[in-house]
Amino acid sequence: NNDDDGKETTAADVAVVVLVHSATGGVGLWASEIAARRGGVVVGVVGHAHKIPVFQERILPLCPAAQCFVRSSNPQQFAKDLQDAVVRARLLHHSQQQQQQQEHQEANKEDVDLSSLCGFRYESAHDLVERGWGVDYVMESYGGPYFMPSLDLINPGGSLATFGSTTYNGRGNNNRNRIAFLPLLWKYLTRPRIDPGCLTTRNIRVGGFNLIFLTQNEKELRNALENCIQCLSSNSSHADHDDDNDDEHAKDDDDDPLARVTPPVVGHVFEFDTQAVEALQTLRSGKTVGKVVLTNPNNPLLQQQ
Repeated sequence: NNDDDGKETTAADVAVVVLVHSATGGVGLWASEIAARRGGVVVGVVGHAHKIPVFQERILPLCPAAQCFVRSSNPQQFAKDLQDAVVRARLLHHSQQQQQQQEHQEANKEDVDLSSLCGFRYESAHDLVERGWGVDYVMESYGGPYFMPSLDLINPGGSLATFGSTTYNGRGNNNRNRIAFLPLLWKYLTRPRIDPGCLTTRNIRVGGFNLIFLTQNEKELRNALENCIQCLSSNSSHADHDDDNDDEHAKDDDDDPLARVTPPVVGHVFEFDTQAVEALQTLRSGKTVGKVVLTNPNNPLLQQQ
């Protein structure tokens, strides 16, 4: 395809791809929605197949080209699945932009040869990044052997933000409250190492944030929450909107951006006084969807409300 200036364009030229680990978790689901509402093409990774419909219900109306796949226990297979998901997302986005229904149907097939559709063979992350077919932003939470496949797939100028390392959730086999120290030590010693020189060579950025630290700084937390609300209340997305309906509610929504925000998914609720340990065990199980919430009915602030 050619643009107005005669320059050849590809699917890689018209999409900003955002990769989100733990895409149906409390952070991941909001991150996916923010990316979709800002016009990004979202590729989500989840730990179990039953989480995929949750992602699709929330994100596909905003980003029809979004992809979601289950993280393989084999890091090499994970890397391959990730590359295929990114290529599929770019192809679907491109076909939707060009209104090429036949291409869209082909790219959606599970057994299709994606290399034949994108026009070149790819066998590694390098092959995709070299052509600009990698990802542009990564929200990373797995760590361990899953970190580098995500980092390797970042396009020049892209960024990775890590917000957790669920790989290091060591659990004993016989006692759920017992930490398996030896496996945890091995994972720590074999954790991924980043050469700062490769960051400058590839022109990519790596950072991280700690949600616990954020919650202990009320001012920063409020600022971050307000920014999230502004992004989540944005109508800038791939979804089609009813103009008349938008006009009807625009005035009210402008006064209260929160009115346009889809509430976060709450998967489990526990009482702080009696179920805190059970809440932590549930969170560490990797089988949760959305947020795990601790309530404290004795909180004087809640009693005032």
